[in-house]
Formats: sequence, structure tokens, C-alpha cells
Amino acid sequence: MLAAVAASLLATCAQDASAGAGDAEPKVLLVFIDGFLPGAITVAETPALDRLLEHAAWSLRARAESTTISGSGWSSFVNGVHWDKHGVPNNEFKTPHFDLYPHVLQRFKEARPEGVTASAQSWKPIQDGLALPAKPDHVSFHDYYADADDYWDEPSADAKCANDMVRFLGEPALDAAVIMFGELDGVGHSDGNKNYHAGSELYRKMLAKVDGHLGRLLDAIEARASYPREDWLVIVSADHAGAQGEGHGKNTPAHREIPFLVSGPSAHPGEIWPPPKTPDVAVTALAHLGVGLDPRWKLDGRAVGLAPSVRPTVRLGGNLIFNGDAEYERAQIGTPDRLDVSIAGWEDPGWMTVHAHASPSRDSGRNFFAGGYGRKDAVIRQTIDVTALAGAIDGGATYELSAYVGGVKGGADSASVAVRFQGANGDEVGTAQLERETAFELGRPAGLLRRSVSGAVPAGTRSVVVEVTAHAENGKNDGAADELSLVLRQE
Repeated sequence: MLAAVAASLLATCAQDASAGAGDAEPKVLLVFIDGFLPGAITVAETPALDRLLEHAAWSLRARAESTTISGSGWSSFVNGVHWDKHGVPNNEFKTPHFDLYPHVLQRFKEARPEGVTASAQSWKPIQDGLALPAKPDHVSFHDYYADADDYWDEPSADAKCANDMVRFLGEPALDAAVIMFGELDGVGHSDGNKNYHAGSELYRKMLAKVDGHLGRLLDAIEARASYPREDWLVIVSADHAGAQGEGHGKNTPAHREIPFLVSGPSAHPGEIWPPPKTPDVAVTALAHLGVGLDPRWKLDGRAVGLAPSVRPTVRLGGNLIFNGDAEYERAQIGTPDRLDVSIAGWEDPGWMTVHAHASPSRDSGRNFFAGGYGRKDAVIRQTIDVTALAGAIDGGATYELSAYVGGVKGGADSASVAVRFQGANGDEVGTAQLERETAFELGRPAGLLRRSVSGAVPAGTRSVVVEVTAHAENGKNDGAADELSLVLRQE
């Protein structure tokens, strides 16, 4: 399903999807699906999601909060910041900072007091801490736990929320709405997490049911008398994914990578790159609604899906590594347990994260890569397609690989950088590696020293895999790296 739709979208992505939006009035519907597995889209019957994908920017590798817990993810979905700011790492809501980082509907109403908003959801901590303080004009709450004995009966919490939202979407003046569907996660957890995988018939059945609710919402939007003069943006995402027998809660790709759809006339079709993150939902909604972002809000998200999304162009003489300086997004704040920042543009399977330099400078920038809290080696990888440089490579090209490597806090932890040159079939045709350094060799604020290596690019190279490893000796991993660069030049 998604593969076929994606192929069609990518074939036409040069066409500006916003061309039809014109002067239409921007509207937003945010749809939160708890425990939404990206792999399920391709195997379940989801006509409503397929309908959205026809006019969508999308990602199946969007980055959830590292805790992969509903409390942190749901909060980030609606307030646009990571959990180290909003203060909810789990489902306990002990010390939330929702006064500093309120609901996206509250931000909208502060900017547009005459705006009309709606909320329908089923989790009391979110209702009390975020939804009600936003003072939606239309509000619905149906306690998930009151209807959790039988997800399949009509009066389930999801169905009740959908019924209310259909009614809210019929309100002529409505501008922005948020709805939560929670029962897919419950089905995944059933039978000891047996059904937390896309191959589960029960999981696919529930996703189809949620998709049916979504279809009713889309029908309600299109039934509005003013719909021809409106520009509806529908954003669909989740709090976490999960795995069979595990559920969720681990800082792994299987738990952390989620779907993210931005659909409507103003969406630019195609895959979103680099993969977006949960706080991008609120910021994208505000951008579409024309709400200027106040720097004092200190939001962590970016507007995504509203403009073309392409990988950087590879060229001779330029750094081929995207986000090699760790500056694309902010560093983590503080050092609480399980804190991590999934790194934009990199395959990030574990605890490698981004720290802030104690003394930022023009030379070092603000941030650097660090091993994190996994207490074992951590790695990130980036694969760079250099097919466009094939002529220069096969005619004779050289490379220079450089980075600052080492560690922090003067310990024995260290970092290394390796490169694999690959042929058209993914076969390895050569390698390069920087020397491994520890924090004992202090040369920069984080204990990093610059290392470089150069040589000939193997003929036939069509992709390059850059791998950064932070090596842990004991305790928290303090291996670190910064300012990664890979430059190819013609001889």
C-alpha cells in the first residue's frame, strides 16, 4: 500500500502541492495514535491513511522520545518540546512543566483569541494537565480505562472520541482540533505483548478500526459547507512504536521509530528527510495556522512537510556528512536517567546522543556527539549516496576524513570514526579509519583531539558509510566526537 502510494508521490514530487491552497483559510486536525507501528501501514487495510498519503509528506522513521513511553510522547506531541523540558519521562506526571510548555491549542488561542478549537481524548493526566488548561471551545473526554475491557464494542473510548470529533468538525468556525486514539496500544499489549507487531491479526484488525474512525473524520471535514474555501492540514503520528513480547519503553529503533504523516493541499508530497521528531507536530501545526513562533517559547520542533524535503547535494570539495557537527538540533538538557536525543540524519540505534560544550566557541560550535547513558559502546551511522560523483571517483579521486575524537571528564572512554566505501551492490571496496583517542589527551573543552586520514577513493565506490563509535570502559559512556568531515576531491 504505502510502497505503491509512495512511488506515485515521488514520481510527481516536483509538482508543488501547495499550488491549490491559494488564499484558502488554514485549518488543522492533529491525530494521535498510541502505539502506531510503521510496518503495519503496509499490511493492514487502511483506506483512510492511504487517502491521506495521496497528498502527504511522510516518514516511517520519525523519531519518538527516547523513553518510548506514552506520557513523554503524548506531551511532546501537543507541546512541541522534548521530555527533558516538559518534565514527563514516564506515565507518572510527577513534575510536569506544562505551565512553561502548554498545549498547542493554547498557543494558538493566545495568538488568535477569536480562534475556535476542539479536543477529544481519553487519558486523564493529559486532559487535566494539558487539554483543559488550553480551554478548547469544544472538549470531549472519555476515560480509556472505563472502556478497556472490550475494545470492540461500539461505545469504546476511541469510538466515543471519534463521534464527538465528527460533531466538532461540523462546527462552521472551527480552526484547530486534536484527537487521541489509545486502543491500538492496548491491543498490542494484550496477551503479554504478544500482539505488539505488524504481523498480528488482532493488531491489524484494531488499526483497521482506528482507520475507520479516521475515515469518518476526513468525511466530516470534506462535508463542511466551507470546505472548498479551507486548507485543511491533517497530521498523524504517535508516541512510540514497540515490539512483540516487549511492548515498548526501550531506547531502540523498534520502539522509537514511528509514522509521521502531513497531509493536505499545503503539504509537499514525498518522504520527509531527515526523519522528523515528535515535537515537530505542534510546530508544523502552528506554522500552517500562521502563528509566528516566539523564541521565548523555546520549542524544539521544526515545521516539516510544508516545503520540499531533499537530501543534501553531494559535491566535490564539500563536506559530504550531514549534521557532522551535531548542530542541526539542540543538545540534551541535564543528565537524568534515560535522557537521549535521537540524532537527525543518522541511523541511531541506541544511546549515542548530543551534549553541549561547556564553553562553546566559533571553532567547536555548541554541541558534540557523546556516548550517552547505555553503559556500553554506542554507535551512529550515515550512508551517503555518491553515485552523482561516479565519473570523478572512477577517474581518480581522493578523500580526506577528519574529526575531533576523544572523551569527556578525563576518563578512559574514547571514540573512533570509520568509513566503508561500497560498490553499487553494497559490497565493500575499501575502508578508512581515524585513530581512537581517550579523554586523557586533552586538547579541547570536551577533551577532543583532531585526527585526519586521506587516501584514494576506490574506483567503483557508489556509497559511503560513516560510522562513529563511542567506546565505554565502565559506567556512563563518555566517548565523544565532533566536527566530522568527509571531503572528496578530483586528482
